[in-house]
Amino acid sequence: MMNSSAFTLKTKETKAESNLESSKTITFPSGHSASLITVAPKTNPQSILTSLQPLSFNALILLSGGAANFEQLERGLQLRLQQLFGRGIVRAATEIGAGFISGGTDSGVIALLGKSIAEYNCQSPLIGIAPAALITYPTKAISEEGTLSAEDRVPLEPHHTHFVLVETAQWGGETGTMYSLVSACRQQTENLPVFTVLVNGGEISRLEILQSVRLGIPIIVIEGSGRLADEIATLYRTYQDAKDSDSPTFIENPALAEIITEGKINLFSIEGEATELKRLIHRAYRQSQGDTVLQVAWRRFNLYDYNATRQQYQFHYLQLAILCLGIFGTILALIQKQLDFPSELPKWDFSIPFFLHYLIVLVPITTTILLAAANRFNAGTKWILLRTAAEEIKLEIFRYRAQAEIYSPANATAPEIKFSEKLRTIAKDLVQTEVNVSSLHQPNQDIIPPRNSVAPDDDGLSALSPESYINNRLEDQLNYYTNKVKKLEKRLKALQWSIYIIGGLGTFLAAAGLELWIALTTAFVTALTTYMEYQQIESTLIKYNQSATDLFSVRTWWIALSETEQAKQYNIDQLVGQTERILQSEFRGWMKEMQETLADLKKQQGEEQSPPAETEQAIDKTNKS
Repeated sequence: MMNSSAFTLKTKETKAESNLESSKTITFPSGHSASLITVAPKTNPQSILTSLQPLSFNALILLSGGAANFEQLERGLQLRLQQLFGRGIVRAATEIGAGFISGGTDSGVIALLGKSIAEYNCQSPLIGIAPAALITYPTKAISEEGTLSAEDRVPLEPHHTHFVLVETAQWGGETGTMYSLVSACRQQTENLPVFTVLVNGGEISRLEILQSVRLGIPIIVIEGSGRLADEIATLYRTYQDAKDSDSPTFIENPALAEIITEGKINLFSIEGEATELKRLIHRAYRQSQGDTVLQVAWRRFNLYDYNATRQQYQFHYLQLAILCLGIFGTILALIQKQLDFPSELPKWDFSIPFFLHYLIVLVPITTTILLAAANRFNAGTKWILLRTAAEEIKLEIFRYRAQAEIYSPANATAPEIKFSEKLRTIAKDLVQTEVNVSSLHQPNQDIIPPRNSVAPDDDGLSALSPESYINNRLEDQLNYYTNKVKKLEKRLKALQWSIYIIGGLGTFLAAAGLELWIALTTAFVTALTTYMEYQQIESTLIKYNQSATDLFSVRTWWIALSETEQAKQYNIDQLVGQTERILQSEFRGWMKEMQETLADLKKQQGEEQSPPAETEQAIDKTNKS
């Protein structure tokens, strides 16, 4: 299983900064062969990767954990770990095409990993990195200068595909080389998913986990496997519980404090099902590639947003056509009376009176057809319903990304599950409306996130800290409302001035004895008033001002909090919850007023749908002729 971000070893030779022995092949008694190289501690990692070729994988799993102490675990726990490794970790690695990096020795959890890979016939690369002076393998010559005999050295695990032996005489001396290789892989392949699995573990594992934290690598801790894994799990739970209290937990050990407070930690109980661990690894893989649930949500938002815009345009153009036809019909009727054309049906002489008469007949007929279409197809109602669904999805997206309220890590149910349930509910509610009788067109471009849906610097997929939430959501919406208020004010003033001027023109026409043309000014004023009503310009301006004020208050409240208070999950929930409720309140207020306006407009247009008396008379004359 390959993807666009798969790591494939480049074959270009690189010059080592330190001595690097040529690669050689070793064969274990089982017949399995592996590539092996010996390097100095500060060897250029790119040259090591070149010597390890060929290598190819879609993700990288680092295994950190107990070696010598694993056998001390209860038999039941050992059996559980065997299942977690085989049916959980190894199967997940096979499905996503992941490679492994481990300590390489034939003991503890590393030996368990090797056996599981062999048992499930996994073809994943398995790279072991170990101190050269402390291990042994078939055909290795033991130097007379060494302090350990062959019997005292730890054998290499016989199912690994590659080994990197670092010239060091102490356990942990190889850790720097291990993580330099990880960094080199990530530099060579952008967005390469990397995560660490911690089982049991001691001081060496503590160093490895600390390096994972500093590189931003997510960590899956098998809780209940003993020693370091249980220590981290206990501290992490205590730390999360104390976040909202007035006395946050102080962790004395600096390394553990950094791991707990800054690490991307995922706890998994040793009592859990192997299939759940497999799903957890799949989810970590998807999140590193860009959260799949978020991508689905953005595509659904894009679908609703695109179709809402289509329905909005149809509604506006239809209403604009109806208003313009009303004004045009009035103009034609006034011209007929002003020029004193005969009201009798003209002969088929294609004269000006002939065309004028039939235009007067056709205009109300066309208007009646458009009114019937507007009432039948309900583009305005569909626009509101689709826009509502799109905005509800966006609200959930930002709550999910901010990990606030129902998506808080402290909740028992996984955030992804709650998020998918919300998306399903929104979609289900929408198809039970009038939208269900129309097809949803696919957007022209499948861009995540859709254009103009987030702040310019927001990728739409990354998790949001409180600071980034303020910048990418609160500030973005505050700027949107502020700019919109200015534009709406200008439009409102322009329309109001137009109504006043046209009304004054009607008074002037009356004074000038041109009462006939007052009907035209009245038609213009009526059209502009109707346009202002269904555009909701004045009420929208009021709501935008109120929302901008409320958002400013939330931002001011957050800034006034101390850093300790800002770190509490309760206040993060308050920040996100208040912001989203303000945005939701503004939108729901607009939606309610639009529904009422559309209902009034539909009622008004329903009364106007029958042709006027003059039109009926003209149609009767046409039929008689």
